[in-house]
Amino acid sequence: MAKLMSYIKLDKILCSVIGNKDDILNNLIIHTLNNYPDEVIQKAKELLSRKTEIITMNLGNGFAIAHGRMKELQDINIGISILKEPMKIDNKDTIMAVFCILVPPEEGRRYLSLLAQISRLFSHKEAQELFKCSRAEEIVDFVQNFYEGN
Repeated sequence: MAKLMSYIKLDKILCSVIGNKDDILNNLIIHTLNNYPDEVIQKAKELLSRKTEIITMNLGNGFAIAHGRMKELQDINIGISILKEPMKIDNKDTIMAVFCILVPPEEGRRYLSLLAQISRLFSHKEAQELFKCSRAEEIVDFVQNFYEGN
């Protein structure tokens, strides 16, 4: 089973993010794929913008995931944006954090495992409080401690 902690990296977490949902998602994609060429980043932006909603999966409790599969990727890439202020998306739900998960097509099993782990993580009240913080180190520590205890 893929371990979420293996993919949560300090340099892939953006804190105190402001902007509209398109700006937030575009900056998150750039940050998540910062080690890939510009054409791959652009393709990821196009992929996620074709989804019915920019934030493609609302996990409730203020968390959302934008995700997709791309043949140009060699491994699973995860980035996180922590919003400075909670934001309403599509006049429905309020979010405070967005995960971006981009994976190669052959990583389907690990991809689904990671989505399930993220969903489980954010069902906890502690996660809701923590993701209001502005320090990436606290988020990494929380995810690591959560999975060591479960």
